[in-house]
Amino acid sequence: EYSKNLGTRIVGREIFEDISKQIDNKQKVELDFTNVDIISDSCADEIFRKLIEKYSFETFKMFTTFSNYNPFVGRIIINKINYAIKK
Repeated sequence: EYSKNLGTRIVGREIFEDISKQIDNKQKVELDFTNVDIISDSCADEIFRKLIEKYSFETFKMFTTFSNYNPFVGRIIINKINYAIKK
């Protein structure tokens, strides 16, 4: 649904809003990174840090699953989640 290069805060904000709507409706969200080559730190910040700040880490874990991410994308996501948890 999104670009294979998730590189801007604008894109991150769109994804954050889409995921937020689903969580607000108590729907589980699969974050499928098939064909995503790159995610920037700023895009990941807009998505993952803000989701955890809005809902808590426990709620985030309960409603999201991840699939098909490459090692680079996985590292960026994990780093951003860890940063949000430590805040």
